[in-house]
Amino acid sequence: MRLHFMNRTREIARLTRVLVSPDPSLVVIYGRRRCGKSTLLQHIAKKTDIYFLADQQEAPLQIQSLAVEIGRTIPGFEQVNYPSWEVLFFYGGGKMNSPTWSRSPRSSQASSRN
Repeated sequence: MRLHFMNRTREIARLTRVLVSPDPSLVVIYGRRRCGKSTLLQHIAKKTDIYFLADQQEAPLQIQSLAVEIGRTIPGFEQVNYPSWEVLFFYGGGKMNSPTWSRSPRSSQASSRN
């Protein structure tokens, strides 16, 4: 049973519209810590969506972890060596319908050093 979000009706509706749209889109969800951003994404994600929460590991390890997660939906995806985020997203962009990404604030700091 999913929990009901208080005062998140507009956000759920907007995100759902973007996810079902045939047009490509970029959605940025931001806010202070622990206000439910990742939980909101998990709430609207379908079983066929890919949800990945980055952490403080070095970028190559995060890239490999994401490739493994994508490989659960797209067989063989994790068998390719992705040297950068750009290569992974360029290759994966044409193969995924509605990925859902979530990054912790510190993961972007760690990744930017690589």
